[in-house]
Amino acid sequence: MGGVINIRTKNPDLAPLLTLNGYGTTDKAANFDFSFSPKAEGFSTLFSGNTHYFNNFLDQNNDNFSDAPNIRRVSLFNKWSFERKDERKFDVAFKYLYEERMGGTSG
Repeated sequence: MGGVINIRTKNPDLAPLLTLNGYGTTDKAANFDFSFSPKAEGFSTLFSGNTHYFNNFLDQNNDNFSDAPNIRRVSLFNKWSFERKDERKFDVAFKYLYEERMGGTSG
């Protein structure tokens, strides 16, 4: 098996100034996303992040093993886009990811 993964990030020039999104589930999971994209003469930037939290032992088939892992995740992303001569651009991006997953038996 082989292939190529092509990840295309949002264009800071086209992103809204501020975006906030959050939700929770009946299984006690919580998620929050945000993005902030200010623009200035000659450059634009996009700073975004995500946090996800789930800490609930689910065992719907009663086999004493967790059906879903407990998750703590924080992800931060920053992309800078600079205008250059001849309508060219220079983009630079950084990402930070912290994730902790736990599963297994209860107790």
